[in-house]
Amino acid sequence: MSYKFIVALLAVALGAFLQVVVGNALGIWVNFALAALITTSFFVGVVELVALILLSIFVLSWQPAPSFEILVFGALPFVVFFIHKRFPFEPWLMSGISILVGVLALSLVFGGSLLWNEPSIFLWDIAASVGFGAVVFWAFRSSANRV
Repeated sequence: MSYKFIVALLAVALGAFLQVVVGNALGIWVNFALAALITTSFFVGVVELVALILLSIFVLSWQPAPSFEILVFGALPFVVFFIHKRFPFEPWLMSGISILVGVLALSLVFGGSLLWNEPSIFLWDIAASVGFGAVVFWAFRSSANRV
């Protein structure tokens, strides 16, 4: 196991845990796991990303059949994985933009009612997700400099 996979596993596990805890405690479901997966897709390979996505899906939705929303949740990190090198931005900026677009896309897949009816909660979701993604990005960069 590489250090990148260990950092990724910890980040995704923490993101899923925070998403469930904050969601149950406050009733506001922040996309911490999606932010961790999107940021992780900048640093790990496709096989590791598949394992992390499956772990997240299992923790967040242990239903016998995946819903359309869960399939979109799992597909978004793959999209970022395959297109992030095609954009001329710095990786940290592209990570933040990808998280913002991913949360927006997931919100629209869920119907967009949160976006239109409760914009303050949606903006809080964006800010918290991008902030968590920035912390995960920093953890990857810091661990890469120490090895």
